[in-house]
Amino acid sequence: VGNGQFGGMVFGGIKQEEIQFNDKTLWEGDKTTYGAYQNFGSVIINSPGISAVQNYRRSLDIENAIASVEYDIENVHFTREYLSSYPDSAIILNYTASEAGKINLEIFLWDAHGAKPTIEGNSITAAGKLKLLNFYSNLTVKNDGGTLEIIDGVMTVKNANSVMMVLRGKTNYSPTSPTYTFNAALIKQQTDKIVNDAAAKDFAKLKAAHIADYKSLFDRVKFELRGTANSMPTDELIT
Repeated sequence: VGNGQFGGMVFGGIKQEEIQFNDKTLWEGDKTTYGAYQNFGSVIINSPGISAVQNYRRSLDIENAIASVEYDIENVHFTREYLSSYPDSAIILNYTASEAGKINLEIFLWDAHGAKPTIEGNSITAAGKLKLLNFYSNLTVKNDGGTLEIIDGVMTVKNANSVMMVLRGKTNYSPTSPTYTFNAALIKQQTDKIVNDAAAKDFAKLKAAHIADYKSLFDRVKFELRGTANSMPTDELIT
């Protein structure tokens, strides 16, 4: 999923999910030395106590630009939705279940360049510096029901009805500055504002704004091959 600036790769794991993320300005190198594009990091989400699931399905809805993972455990249906919003400038993760109090998670932020994450309240942040660029990321968690607490240094959600997470990473790259950078002290302020503004909204509002914005571009053209409806999963089609 991506919005042109900030994107993520959803791995689709159940016991342990990973969302690897990138910002297009995170490059190694400096004003005189060419550098390579860099991985920003990953959000790691453990779901403790899961032994087996049924009806596992992962999908990418191209018409709405939403990735999802769904599965059942003992007649409870779990849904995870992932989108990268252009209007709200962040990746949104939303976990729900068909019964109340069923979401249990352990949430980590891993930085690809060795920055040590810090947990404060319901946010995990990490900051560091490459040769030229400074970087900072913020993952903020918003639970509906249940509890959110730090247990042995791990952000832990227990017995929630749903959990929404907002993720953003930024650098101090500037395309107009002669140094290619702006004041690194501003990155945290800018990133935290993006994340806090998005986290103040509910997922339905964030999703609706994302879809409306995306469809203003995607729906300009429609192409349909009639009689080609597909009800088979990809693995069966390949076989």
